[in-house]
Amino acid sequence: MLDALLEPVNEGPTPESNSTSNDTSPGPPTPSSVNDGLPVPRHALDMLVYALRNVDNPVNFPVEVRVNICSFLLQLQKNVPAESLSHVQEEILPVARLVVEESQDDPQEEKLLKAASLLLESWAST
Repeated sequence: MLDALLEPVNEGPTPESNSTSNDTSPGPPTPSSVNDGLPVPRHALDMLVYALRNVDNPVNFPVEVRVNICSFLLQLQKNVPAESLSHVQEEILPVARLVVEESQDDPQEEKLLKAASLLLESWAST
């Protein structure tokens, strides 16, 4: 599962396909690329970050989706060695902290506040 999160998406053709094909598709998008107002994810982890953060995009991810992301990350921690999870934590922890800060005063985001707080507490102990 961890490999799937970090596997680059939208990669250009492989060297083998370049030599046998005249494919002129552009290379992989850069992290700053934008497609219809949404940042283009480099990998699945980026999409989780975008959905959890839920700002600067025209999509409004429901609280339940964002809670599920926190739950997924908690489960990932239980099934992946801590040293392998460090890159995921580097990407998610700052976002989870922001979510906790911003959700404290919003009663509609109480479940998200609890889930993100639990994720922070759990990852702090690793």
